[in-house]
Order: sequence, then structure tokens, then C-alpha cells
Amino acid sequence: MPDRPIPLHQRVGALGYDLIMRGPEALYFGPKRRKLVRSLGGHVLEIGAGTGLSLSHYHSGATVVATEPDLASVARLLERAHDAPPDVCVVAADATRLPFADSTFDALVCHLALCTIPDPHAALAEAVRVLKPGAPVRFLEHVRSDGRFWSSVQDTLAPTWHRVASGCRLNQDTETIVRASGLHVERVQRAGGLIFPVRLIWARMPR
Repeated sequence: MPDRPIPLHQRVGALGYDLIMRGPEALYFGPKRRKLVRSLGGHVLEIGAGTGLSLSHYHSGATVVATEPDLASVARLLERAHDAPPDVCVVAADATRLPFADSTFDALVCHLALCTIPDPHAALAEAVRVLKPGAPVRFLEHVRSDGRFWSSVQDTLAPTWHRVASGCRLNQDTETIVRASGLHVERVQRAGGLIFPVRLIWARMPR
């Protein structure tokens, strides 16, 4: 963490995110996170880890490197890292410029982050670079609606949503971006509603 103080609006934003997510996390997102990450072991990289809501769902045998560029979120991430079952190393880093060597990690996790990373294609290219051949990859992301009507609703709401939700792109076709990354998509589970459809994606690095 840098010595300079974190601006108040950023600290309020990180706290507000945790408060808003408390209910959805307990009832909806938390069980899905656990389903995706519980089996992962070895050295696991989580990009866009936010305030650390995934950390409690890893098993104790994993070692997790959690990256996040927002320093207010990093502060809360560090607090959660102390109580998490796995060993956790928190790194303040941009997902498009990861400070790790090629083929470093045994697995990768990205939950509700590709929608806010400015260049998701670059982030996934970096993920591919730092993963070992055959490494499992787990995504929990909201996506563009399949239906013409609901996708048009997303398009209408997207500019306002982008401003109020910290740059989140409501109508991004995230599943297509993942499929274009060079990762092998093994399984996709649909979840969520019409305006906010969610996908659980199991993928893997080519061998």
C-alpha cells in the first residue's frame, strides 16, 4: 500500500460496494463463487479481486495472489485476507499489466471484474501469459442478454449504469470475449435475470 492517503470518495465507494453486495453475496453470488473456486489448488491468481468477497470460498490448501488496482478496495481486501482460509498475497496491480513472469500460476479466477476492466481483451491476454499450460480458469460474470428486447434495454441503461456503477459495462458480451481469448471453454452455466444475466464459466489453458 502506498503512503499517500486514499481519497474519501474512493473509501466511501469501496464501503458502499460491500454494503450493497451484502444481501446478494449471501443469497446469490457467494454460493456460486464457492462452486467455482473450491476445487482450485496450488498457486491461484485472482484478477480484479475487488474487496475480497471471493477469499472465504477457497480451501485452505490454496495459495491465492489477489490483484486489484483500486487502492480503497485493496485496503478492504487486505483486511479480508487475514481471515481467509488460504494463504493470500494482495498485490495492487492492473490486470492488463501483471507484474508476474510467464507461466507462473496453476489457476486463475475472475469474478464480476471483466465488465469494469477498461480493456478486457488485454487483461485476458495477460492472464494467458501468466498461466501454466492446462491451468483451470473460473469466471463469474454478467453478460449481454440473449434476447433482442432485453439486450436493447441493457443498451438504453448502459450509459447511466456506467456512471453510477464504477465504469461497469452492463451490455458487454463477456462470454464472447472469454471465448476469443485463446482459453478453452469447457462449460457454461446460465444464471441471473433478464437485464443482469450471469454466467459461470469453466475454462482451461491449452496444453
